[in-house]
Amino acid sequence: MQEEVKGKSDIRILTVTNQPLHDSVEAIKKFIDGKQIDKQKWFLLTGSEPEIENLLTKSLFLTYNSNRTADNDQLFLIDKDKRIRGIYDGH
Repeated sequence: MQEEVKGKSDIRILTVTNQPLHDSVEAIKKFIDGKQIDKQKWFLLTGSEPEIENLLTKSLFLTYNSNRTADNDQLFLIDKDKRIRGIYDGH
């Protein structure tokens, strides 16, 4: 996906963990180590469960479910006005 949006300055990729107790900053750093991630384009976020819930529900207007499984590969297309334009299966 990163290659598809390369050169498009108005598009960013945001990955938010749904397993904040497991995905610490150190775990995310280890995950991206050796991967070809453009750190100017792709942002990987973690935090406490309340922080993630607040981001998803208050900023992105998404539903938060703390019982999600670790392997949830939904992709959300969100415009600059924070409106959801599409939800896709990431598999």
